Amino acid sequence: QFPSPLAPPCRVKRPNHSGWKSETSSRRLFVTRVLENRELRRLNKAASDRAITPNDILTWAMFQTLQQWNEMQNAAKPGTVYRIILPTSVRTPDYDNCSASNILAYSVMTKRGREISDQKLLSVIAQESAVSVSGQEAGMVLMCLNAGRRVPGLLAGFTALPLCLATAVLANVGDVRRQLCNQFPLKQGKIVAGTVTMDYLLGAAPIRPRTNLAISLGKYAGKLFINLNLNPESYSDTEAEVLADLLVEQIRKIQPAQDDEPTV
Repeated sequence: QFPSPLAPPCRVKRPNHSGWKSETSSRRLFVTRVLENRELRRLNKAASDRAITPNDILTWAMFQTLQQWNEMQNAAKPGTVYRIILPTSVRTPDYDNCSASNILAYSVMTKRGREISDQKLLSVIAQESAVSVSGQEAGMVLMCLNAGRRVPGLLAGFTALPLCLATAVLANVGDVRRQLCNQFPLKQGKIVAGTVTMDYLLGAAPIRPRTNLAISLGKYAGKLFINLNLNPESYSDTEAEVLADLLVEQIRKIQPAQDDEPTV
């Protein structure tokens, strides 16, 4: 079943061939939020206390954000289908010396609106993620794409259809330093190359028609960088800021079982 795209802003009702048009289109490439070192440690501990991964919590927060945004637009329904695409690296050691080899597949997570408020949702996401990582789901996606390429025009024709294939994309690149082939010296966790210090490295996953939202995550220098790419033709800068704040708010809701951080 095809999922529903992210709801358009309820203040705008101007349909056109590509969906909805924002009165004040976004002019930013993407919006960035940063979880500082203390918050990142709390996120990691919250995951460890529950025997799950931080990415499970981030996926849960993403579903909550989609539902909360739709509620704000009066578009949240129990039967609404939300689908999050999670890009997954399938690189093998054979490609370690091939830095430009971008070998990605996808894991798929689908939930209905009525499931979002379920207290067991985080556990369900963790179980499904474990099965996806240990199974052949990502490989099956590549096999299907490869098979589709053998039929001239099939992939191009399918992707040209006005279909929503995913409500949102959640791409976690992990530790940014691991994406670099060269081993640079570090200073306070930051890469130093001669007289240049890399304070941060930002980037956002692309979006396609009717997939209006993509989130890219990367850990660097003890911080988590969250980059939000929202369809600029349909949403304004202000709406992108609201969505980014909603996501951070949801991430902060999952607390460690026992908080070891000092209160002052």
